[in-house]
Amino acid sequence: MRNYNANQTLFASGADRFPNLGSVNIQDTSGKSDYHALQLEYQHRLSHGLTVTGAYTWSKTLDDGFGNLDAGGGNVPQLYTAYALERGLSNQDVDYVLSASVLYELPFGRGKRWGGDVSRWVDYAIGGWQLNGIYTLQGGTPFSITASGNPSTARADLIGKVNVHPGNIANYVDGSAFAAPASAGGIYLAPGTAGRDIVRGPGFSNIDFALFKNFPVTERIKGQFRVQTYNLTNTPHFGNPSDTNINDHQIGRINSVLTNSWRQLELALRFTF
Repeated sequence: MRNYNANQTLFASGADRFPNLGSVNIQDTSGKSDYHALQLEYQHRLSHGLTVTGAYTWSKTLDDGFGNLDAGGGNVPQLYTAYALERGLSNQDVDYVLSASVLYELPFGRGKRWGGDVSRWVDYAIGGWQLNGIYTLQGGTPFSITASGNPSTARADLIGKVNVHPGNIANYVDGSAFAAPASAGGIYLAPGTAGRDIVRGPGFSNIDFALFKNFPVTERIKGQFRVQTYNLTNTPHFGNPSDTNINDHQIGRINSVLTNSWRQLELALRFTF
């Protein structure tokens, strides 16, 4: 799906195509997207209480439009009659994801390697313990560099090599690679030459960890107590820069983290019967 305003302000003139009309928001099915990926998977099935799985995806998602219309220029074409200029990385593109998980049943308690013949009451204390861990390493999503002005849909001109500064949240993007498009009388003469979504935001590394305690209640009823921690190390997962407007002179500043990415602790008690 593509979404655009068919009464966009025109470059060079600064006037709407149809001056007597307001916005004419259109949704059509002329969009095009492509997804290419290399996907690898590893599995080590349960052996001596250990299960290991791993997966790696290296991919690229391309399209010429994504999401709904917005006023910030993120999903708005510079000029809907020139959609070829919008062909680029999708807003949702993530270039790589590595995920590995481990499940380990501790070898203590009745029927296990150590303490296999202990009493039921001792087994309540030392048996039924299970460790779970998930590690994720993931690339960031791309974004565009815009240029506020008239028309408001303009992106910046690309005048140098795109550079980012990983780990520098005050100046993540090198703004010297971009400039506002040429203008006359405060009106941009042509769409910006910077492609859509040519800058990639920060990725993240994350560890989730859980400790399970399984215990029998009766022959039919089983209980499980869980302690689960998301983002165990409380490592910040930064979002994309909040300011991508070359005219603000603060381009590339990151001041937020991904929603619900901070460390969270969850306790749960579960019964199955």
